[in-house]
Amino acid sequence: MSNKDNTRAKAAKFFIDQLNSRLYRDAATLRKLDQRNDIPAPLRVATLELFKQATRAIDQFFTNPESITKTDEKNVEALRMTLEKFDKTLIGVMCRMRSFKALKYTASHIRHFCYHFHLTLHSFTPGARLPNPPTNLVAQAEWLKQIAALGSSKKIPRWKVLNRLVFNTTGYDLPQRTHRDWLSQLSKGSFFYLIQNRQQVQKPAISSPKP
Repeated sequence: MSNKDNTRAKAAKFFIDQLNSRLYRDAATLRKLDQRNDIPAPLRVATLELFKQATRAIDQFFTNPESITKTDEKNVEALRMTLEKFDKTLIGVMCRMRSFKALKYTASHIRHFCYHFHLTLHSFTPGARLPNPPTNLVAQAEWLKQIAALGSSKKIPRWKVLNRLVFNTTGYDLPQRTHRDWLSQLSKGSFFYLIQNRQQVQKPAISSPKP
């Protein structure tokens, strides 16, 4: 979708899709931590409630993705309030650092969504460029640390190796695509830039038929 095609409904769908994909990945990470009994019961209950409300907001929007309804607004407001309760529980309950970081990262995805959904409703200009979700700076620092410790000028550790080490320390399940992006930024000298330039991918004039 080009910037000029952005409408409020399409912008909302962009953020809904973004949240859906992030939570799908976060759920896999949190499931691993839960299987290790690394998430205390109060936090587990709060996390399930947060995912339940997020899923409700996502599913409701896709019943009518061409417009933003009052029900969508109410669901997102309920999600924001659920996030506030979750934040208080996260601060008040002791847990392992890797679980804390993973849960905090999930909360940042939902906070990013609620903030930009609100802006879409009240301050969005059709045709504006839509922002990317925040980088996990803790995971990024650990990734770079492990490369410095294990790599060499001729060889960089494989993604599977780095993913395991980053996850064990931060609770972040490193996507292979993110690993490739960070390697590219290192080679270009833009790794420490706060904002990364995103090149627009040109679509082919004729797309290949789907199998």
